[in-house]
Amino acid sequence: MLALVLRDEEIQVIGRAVAAELQHRREALGLSRNSLAQRAGISVQSVCFIENGVNSPSLSTLLRICHALESNLASVLRRAGDVNPKRKKN
Repeated sequence: MLALVLRDEEIQVIGRAVAAELQHRREALGLSRNSLAQRAGISVQSVCFIENGVNSPSLSTLLRICHALESNLASVLRRAGDVNPKRKKN
């Protein structure tokens, strides 16, 4: 069986790409971090940490943020996936 293995560095690259995409979408809507936090039901600190790549959001938090950004998870991941890190095949 052929499997794709992501290294920690590759996961970090994708995480940063997701964070950048979320920030881009927030700014495109003209929302402040505070407004996004209120819409998503999370703290402003959480928004800051996620956008700055300090923390990775849980799936439920990511879904809340996407909903607050009038977006969906699939499109965020698709855009973030355009980073396309090199993958090692096993």
